[in-house]
Amino acid sequence: MQHVTTTRSMWGQFFSVSLPVFLTQLSLVLGSFFAATMAGHHGRIDLAGVAVGVNLWMPVLMTSIGLFMGVTPIISHLLGAEKTQRIPTIIRQAVYLAAAIGIVVTILGACAVRPVLDILALEPAVDTITYQFLLYIGLGIIPTFISITLRTIVDSHGLTRISLAIMTCGFLVNIVLNYCFIYGVWIFPDMGGAGTGVAIALSNTFNCLCFLVLMGTCAPFKHYRVFSWEQFRPAIWRDQLKIGLPIGGANFLEISLFAIIGLLVTTYGTDIIAAHQAANNFSNLAYTLPLSAGIATTILCGYELGGERREYALRYARMAQLFTIIIALLLFGFTYLHMNQVAGLYSSDADMIALISTFVPFAMCFIFADATGTPIQGALRGYKDVRFIFCISFICYWLIGLGTGGVFAHLLGFGPYGYWIGAITGLTAASIAYNLRLIYLNRK
Repeated sequence: MQHVTTTRSMWGQFFSVSLPVFLTQLSLVLGSFFAATMAGHHGRIDLAGVAVGVNLWMPVLMTSIGLFMGVTPIISHLLGAEKTQRIPTIIRQAVYLAAAIGIVVTILGACAVRPVLDILALEPAVDTITYQFLLYIGLGIIPTFISITLRTIVDSHGLTRISLAIMTCGFLVNIVLNYCFIYGVWIFPDMGGAGTGVAIALSNTFNCLCFLVLMGTCAPFKHYRVFSWEQFRPAIWRDQLKIGLPIGGANFLEISLFAIIGLLVTTYGTDIIAAHQAANNFSNLAYTLPLSAGIATTILCGYELGGERREYALRYARMAQLFTIIIALLLFGFTYLHMNQVAGLYSSDADMIALISTFVPFAMCFIFADATGTPIQGALRGYKDVRFIFCISFICYWLIGLGTGGVFAHLLGFGPYGYWIGAITGLTAASIAYNLRLIYLNRK
């Protein structure tokens, strides 16, 4: 990663950073995609159980990821200002923090899962799969959090291709393990939907081991000597959390919006749960593009701002937004023309395909809202303007999104589709706010 000035070279650097990030994020989401499709073809009960489990797990995961993302702008700014001597300590303390958070989340999760499922009062078969899924996920929380932190550190150096290589291998491991544990291939037990939890935990552990080997053997990380022990430094934890907590809070507010909607639609029956989850899974797949552009923008904007080159940071933000809007429009058109084929990926039952098809158009509306807002949110993180992101997330996702969803679902009679309308409204409002904030910061 280096400072470039021409438009062509800036596009080249943007793609060199964002494309590996996109493929990495795609491998992560494809793991969930194949898990959902495999569970769906195993049975609708399996798909519903995994759906509820994912809706409970994702807010925890995304909140924690936000905490770890606090290290990204810190390292990017240090690299841009050529103050690399502090980076080894930053890396060590970030890993310590990830392990500490992993321990806390594991303990709290073990205590909370059963009471939460009792409150939901699911069908007994769905309840069993959900509980087992979350139990197996919990066994891999600590290596999962360490893996995410190390990947963030690697990406902060602009070495996104290395992350891509490791995450692609982890994705392949995940697919194989999903197939083995869901269907009971060879010596593996037939665990149905619960097997996806085992596959996720094991593949994340594999990723963690790969990143640890990378840190000890490859430049520039081996020169940092990150495995050298040093005492805990609360001041550095505090600096990371000062950025990470608002990011984690914003992630929680956004992902919990969809998680709460996923839990609210459980009152409409198992078929609606399964159809909703299928459409939501597809929207998550499409979301990888703006999310990747946002991560790349955080890295590039942080690097330029560290060198006090504000004009170039703004140019990267607008380039990322333009690119994602163009791709989103193309994807929207393709999906509209192949609606039934998309729904058929999640089930072979004709009635389920028809039901899933009614949710897919709403998922498509997510694409454009994410394309206009997510890259700018990434730029604001590069500016370390994370408190604003948190406040906007609360207002737009919980107040506007859930409020509008409740009105459409119950007062206007749209049922489960009303919640999707509310989520789209919240995402659109957040996108407008992020763009106005970026304009304000640069004028200021």
